[in-house]
Amino acid sequence: CDGGGGPRQTLNDYVRDFFTQQYGLASVAKSKLSDLVAKLGAEVGQEKTCHPRVRIFHHLLGIDMGGSGDLDECSFVLSAVQELFPSWRYGSTFVREFVQPSIMLPAEGVEFAVVKLFSTPKYGGAVPGGLLDKILSKAKNVTIKAKAGSRGAQPSEQRQVDADHVLDVCHFAYLELEIQSITSLMNLFASCDTNGDGVLQYDEFLDLIAKIDSRVTPQDVLEMYHECVGDDDVIDKGELLG
Repeated sequence: CDGGGGPRQTLNDYVRDFFTQQYGLASVAKSKLSDLVAKLGAEVGQEKTCHPRVRIFHHLLGIDMGGSGDLDECSFVLSAVQELFPSWRYGSTFVREFVQPSIMLPAEGVEFAVVKLFSTPKYGGAVPGGLLDKILSKAKNVTIKAKAGSRGAQPSEQRQVDADHVLDVCHFAYLELEIQSITSLMNLFASCDTNGDGVLQYDEFLDLIAKIDSRVTPQDVLEMYHECVGDDDVIDKGELLG
């Protein structure tokens, strides 16, 4: 749900609704949207100078606004923003912070945020092997010297990282994991499709779920089957992914 308790939308759908409400006429809203997408595309084309926030915003919208977007991806990015920019929760404070061109955060806090983002049931309850080091190694960082204390203490060094760059790398890591997950699922689909007809009957679907999680009960599998199955009483690859 969103902050108001309503169902969460993809960024694609949200922006469409926003422009429609802003300009009233559908034709005007569509024209303004086209202008926005064109400008974003031109900006993203400048890879060396494009800000990570612009690149992510463009990706979530879709190149031509033709699709409905991915709600899971939007939810991940929102969670990442919430973890990496703590003042997100404080309205105008967050706005003032987020418009800054660069925001530096202590590396320790970023590590905590990354662990929290990826230590979810979706990834087995733990950060996928090597992912944390991969993200932190790719993120731009800088070592700074803290000011000495009033009692003459020696300056201490603290490593800080660019929060926007971490957000960018986390988003890319999420997309990589999604591709790996889909590839694994399609390979599993093929191995369970014992008669090679390109679809799964119930017994084949039962075998697939058992290979994913043997703890799932037959009743739960049956419910999942009915949620996925098409009018032809079998499950194709699109229905499985959907």
